[in-house]
Amino acid sequence: MATAQKRAQTITATTGGTFNLPNNTVPGTPTVFDGHTATKNQNIYGATGPFTVKFGTGHDNAVYFTNGNQAATGITGLAGNDKMYLTGGAHGTYTVNMGTGQNLISLGNAWGSVAYTNTNAAASTYDTLDVSNVTTNFTSLSLLATTGAVATTGGTIADAHSFRALNLGSGTSTVVLNNLDDTVTFGNGAAAVTGGTGDDIYAFKNFTGVANVTHSIVDAAGVNTLDFSGTSTNVSVNFTGATAGSAFVSGTGAGAGHSETVTFSGTTGIANIIGGTGNDTYTIGNTAGVHSLNGGTGNNTLIYNGSQGVTLDLRDHELANASATTDITFHGINNFKVLGGGNNTIIGDGSTGASFYLGNGTNYVDTLGGAATIHSDMGGNTTVYMATGYGATTVTNTASAGVITIDASGLTTHVLGTVTLGAGSGSPQISNTLGDTVSWTAASKVTGFIGNDLASTINGVGNLDFHISGGAAADVITLSGSGNSVVNTGNGADSVTLSNAAGNNTVIFGSGTDTLTAGANNGDNSVFLGGGTGTETLGNGNNVIDFSNGGTHNVTVGTGADILQGFSANNNWTVQVTGGMTGAAGSLIDLGNYNSTDVTWDDQQNLTGGNVTDLKLTLDASHTIILHNYFDHSAATAGAAAAGTGAFEKIHFGDTDMTFANVQAIATTSAFH
Repeated sequence: MATAQKRAQTITATTGGTFNLPNNTVPGTPTVFDGHTATKNQNIYGATGPFTVKFGTGHDNAVYFTNGNQAATGITGLAGNDKMYLTGGAHGTYTVNMGTGQNLISLGNAWGSVAYTNTNAAASTYDTLDVSNVTTNFTSLSLLATTGAVATTGGTIADAHSFRALNLGSGTSTVVLNNLDDTVTFGNGAAAVTGGTGDDIYAFKNFTGVANVTHSIVDAAGVNTLDFSGTSTNVSVNFTGATAGSAFVSGTGAGAGHSETVTFSGTTGIANIIGGTGNDTYTIGNTAGVHSLNGGTGNNTLIYNGSQGVTLDLRDHELANASATTDITFHGINNFKVLGGGNNTIIGDGSTGASFYLGNGTNYVDTLGGAATIHSDMGGNTTVYMATGYGATTVTNTASAGVITIDASGLTTHVLGTVTLGAGSGSPQISNTLGDTVSWTAASKVTGFIGNDLASTINGVGNLDFHISGGAAADVITLSGSGNSVVNTGNGADSVTLSNAAGNNTVIFGSGTDTLTAGANNGDNSVFLGGGTGTETLGNGNNVIDFSNGGTHNVTVGTGADILQGFSANNNWTVQVTGGMTGAAGSLIDLGNYNSTDVTWDDQQNLTGGNVTDLKLTLDASHTIILHNYFDHSAATAGAAAAGTGAFEKIHFGDTDMTFANVQAIATTSAFH
């Protein structure tokens, strides 16, 4: 008697749940799983086919094939987000129409042959091809309409252009994308991906590979994105040009000690970057093509190392260079490094925790408050702005070069105590009564200060070059050491003391009643006197004293080759000079804006015991110079007296130079009074 054959079955499911399809070895009509009328999601597991699977309407269903399905298997979906899994050994022949949902087909090794149809029309609903479980190599994996996906081993997928998302695995892959907006998620295997004209996303997850791998991305068009949101390790991205660069992802788990490297290039490159939960670093230059950066949730760093100056504005979340070839909006960034040599402006947003690392350019930083940290450790000239209500800021400077300036002009209250700049001890700071502070360590060598319109006391300590500017109030400024400093006092009644024995300083006075005490300084100083009233004492260096602003001044010079200059009719000036040079070579009074015939000469200004000592030069009632001790007090007339300690080597006029002998010759004529 012949053995009766088993008949194929039809399984109708009207509820959700898990269904195990029976082994079907009967030729002819396959076992049919009909879930069209189901009201819930369904999971279907199949072993040996063939089977026909029909998914329910509008539900998210899944079908799993785990063994060798040798005969044809048909799968039909409708509106749900359906999934089909072909694990290792499921090497049957499949005809698949997953319907209009956002579907996924997942392959394992040796999946067989799949003819895939996608009825999706909307751009928001697309299907995913998941080959992350495939460990064999793909010689060609194409999402183009004319190619399909072909593996070295395992099987084929026809009509692969139905997919717009691709999940790669541990095998080596060569991938060509279509011209839609595609998403590629990289696995542990090396992949070479060529993008199309769509806006493509290149996504990464935690790397757990046991060997280092390198991926390459070449994308010719579209607004493309690097997406590291699936990573929890540290990622670094480096743009080497407008459309090229590389990324580095550290491994974790089994991949600890290993990494994946990504190179990217093309016509349009990468426009957007999304970071993960690690502490990520993003480096850009003059021509970075990236326009949007979301650093993620880690302690992330944005580095600009181009040669142009930039504006970094945390209020607008924007970094742009001078020529706008780099213009990035960013979020999720805590640390900023502006390492270029240009003129940089950094504006904070008033929040706490931001750190700025500055290069060797000229930097201006306004934190707008918050506990910011500013590292100016590469020799740049950095100005840190303070204002009332800004809170606390910390500055470091470990470089031997560069000027760090604290600009307190925005404070509306007095700066407390003495501001000690330079190599002071302890932890110097500038503060006011409201708790606004900028602090630094002694090793940080903050050497610049800009005051507000309230009186300040500033000491510069050590052999450093200080840059100090006062405001409209009376400032007291003292410099020690042997640095070469610049002091601009402002318009208050200011006092400047130069006790730095050998420093070559520049002092610029305003319109107040000022005092300069520099008798202990033997450096070569340049002093620009203000238009007010001043008493100025200089040491034995070769000093230049400029009277361009006019004013009434009583100047004492030392034994050096001092030059008095800047005399003109543009400003009124009355000057008394007490000198100690006794005709020192190079000492000069520069009246080059006048001729010798413009002067009224007088030796009768100060007589002691009947003998002459002083020389008075009068241009008119508003322009007078008295040279004390020009004569040596040895005779009653200028023509008979010898040179005194106040005799300059020359008095320069527009038409001639006058030595002491020339002045004596005039003294014997009626030109003297």
